Amino acid sequence: MCIFTTVNEMRFRTIADRLVADGYAPDWFATIRYIDWVGEHKDLRFVREDIDKVIIVDDYPPYIKQTQRHRLVQVKQYLEPYTHADPDMKDRELDQVIEKLKTVISG
Repeated sequence: MCIFTTVNEMRFRTIADRLVADGYAPDWFATIRYIDWVGEHKDLRFVREDIDKVIIVDDYPPYIKQTQRHRLVQVKQYLEPYTHADPDMKDRELDQVIEKLKTVISG
C-alpha cells in the first residue's frame, strides 16, 4: 500500500499526521510509502514493475494512464472546500471503496 497523489509529500505528511493524531487513521499511515511521480499520468510502474499486482484507488481517471485504467477503482471526487470544521460522518465513500476492493481482490 502506498500514497500516489498530486499533493506534495510535505503537505501529505502533515495531513497524515493529523489523521493519525485525531484517530481517523492507524499509526502506520503516517509513515506509508509515498510515490514521488513526474509527468502527466500516474504510471503504476512507479509502484511496481508488474502492474497486474497493483490496484489504484483514485478520484480522477484522466491522471491514470489509459493502458492502466483497468487497474482503477474509482472513488467519488472530493471537491473543494477540502477542510471541514467537523468531519462529514455521513460520507460512506470509504465503505463503498472497501466493498469494491473486496470484489476486485477476490477476483
